[in-house]
Formats: sequence, structure tokens, C-alpha cells
Amino acid sequence: MPKKIFLLIALLILAFLIQSLFTLIKTGKFNPSIFIIYII
Repeated sequence: MPKKIFLLIALLILAFLIQSLFTLIKTGKFNPSIFIIYII
């Protein structure tokens, strides 16, 4: 059961990061260094 919860949380975080990445690219404010720091 805990493994399923962990996978669900991981999927939500991944989806959020991908959405943020696409938003940054669309607005033209994509800065790789800032994004890398944000991930870490």
C-alpha cells in the first residue's frame, strides 16, 4: 500500500514539473540553470 502512495506522489510531482516546464517555455522565460536549481 505505501508503495502505491509513493508512486502516486511521484507522478503528481512529475506532472507538476512538466507543466511548469511547458509554462516557462511558452512564456519564453525558460532558464535552464534556474530550472535545474529548482529541481534540486
